[in-house]
Amino acid sequence: MRTFAVSLHFCTEAQNKIESLVQALVQACKNDFRIKNKIPIHMTLGMFKAESEKILLPAFETFCNAFSFAEREIIFDRAETFMDKALFLLPDKASESFLSKANQILCKEFSSTAHPANNGLYLPENYFPHIALATGLSTQQLRSAKDFMAGENFGKGICTRADFLALAKTKPYAVVERRGY
Repeated sequence: MRTFAVSLHFCTEAQNKIESLVQALVQACKNDFRIKNKIPIHMTLGMFKAESEKILLPAFETFCNAFSFAEREIIFDRAETFMDKALFLLPDKASESFLSKANQILCKEFSSTAHPANNGLYLPENYFPHIALATGLSTQQLRSAKDFMAGENFGKGICTRADFLALAKTKPYAVVERRGY
């Protein structure tokens, strides 16, 4: 079985702001994993195992039609570390609630055609909406990343709307189907 992700991609302005933040972090902590592996800025809404993307396409289509992200502003207002190896950009509470609801709907829609992937980390009871800014950090790189982010002032946050939803293969990340707004 293959692993697939359903991801949310953002408007160009937000993409550029977040990409600039990632580039600055590369300079600050000397970890270029995301750049080297060409991982696009995105938020994973769910991860699933299935034989092929063809099995997932009807559920993906239904989810896209039922859940319009274009009408909703999403605000990212802080960065936090995870397991001392990653730095994530996190949504404000209202956006987090909205994204968690989307995850619940997505998981319900995919439950009849796919199995949970990534040790169930994207199931509703474990879902943690985030955008990875830096991953695979050493202790020193994490310290440098935290120092850099301490100087970042998010003010009103990074405000965005969805540009498109993607169904993608993982490792390497490759979009196989997308629905735009």
